[in-house]
Amino acid sequence: GQALRPQMRKRLSGLRPAPRAVLLEFEEAPAFYDDTEDDGYAGAGAEQALFTWSVLRGYGDGRWELAVEPQPDGVPFARAREQALLALAGVLAGADAARPAGDPVPLEVALPGSLFGAAVAEWEMREDHRPSSPRSVVGADRPVVLRDIERRLAPVVGDEGAADPWARRWQGLLSAPRLTPVRLAEPHAPLGRQQLSALPDGTVPVLCRDVSAGTGGDAVQRAAGLGFPVALWRADGHGEPHPDPAAGHCEEFHDGVAGLLSAVGPDPAVLSLPRRVWRLRAGEPRAAWTRGLVLFYDDPRHPLPRAAEKPLQQPGRRDRNAS
Repeated sequence: GQALRPQMRKRLSGLRPAPRAVLLEFEEAPAFYDDTEDDGYAGAGAEQALFTWSVLRGYGDGRWELAVEPQPDGVPFARAREQALLALAGVLAGADAARPAGDPVPLEVALPGSLFGAAVAEWEMREDHRPSSPRSVVGADRPVVLRDIERRLAPVVGDEGAADPWARRWQGLLSAPRLTPVRLAEPHAPLGRQQLSALPDGTVPVLCRDVSAGTGGDAVQRAAGLGFPVALWRADGHGEPHPDPAAGHCEEFHDGVAGLLSAVGPDPAVLSLPRRVWRLRAGEPRAAWTRGLVLFYDDPRHPLPRAAEKPLQQPGRRDRNAS
């Protein structure tokens, strides 16, 4: 530092690392209330859970910085989502500007298991903070992945619990020459806990059923509970029983996923998966089987901030685009 001119030291002191990702978290608030609003996850007039949200910048290895001061009161999920997406545009634009020329910053959306049916990559958001700004599909603009907010208490890589299934299966995905899809429920009955536990570490669970309830919901919750870091399913998955096979939608989806996971390259295939899915979504014409696709991608090397360790926003750094 003594060898540098004062002007250069001043410039260096203002540099900040480029974010690895932007994280949008939704947590269930402790209160419930009865409303007649139907947000797509509960029927009209049903008791709905309330949610709070937060937006953070991630720099890797579990280092997070609060980017937008969230509203303290819980609201229905549809309203929380609209509030968060409005605030998110400015954070993503700033994160993109801070990165070297290349791909945009990925967006990670952390949800509780009850909301795993949300089509996070299909959400539309304003392209900037202006009310008249056009909306675009976020999954076409950048890599978007779903994370499990209920894994906060899981051991992180490097802890004494590093041998837990989440970390072990991630290491298996890194070392696998190619990723292997395993159908969670089709064409047979859903895989049980013992069957899932016995799967090789290089496998990726895949599901075309509705994951918001029923056997499809049980299947993805079971896979998450057993530590699978990566899975793919459809936000618009079919119900039960299985639809007419002649329709072909399920086989088109599974064929597309198989082709995606079979890619071989110089680097571990799992590391490039979010970017490759984004390229498919952003392509012209867009691959039809990617509509409604949810990429569950929970990297244990970059754990979510634990509830008791939530970072505080630095004084004077409140995002001007927050609302």
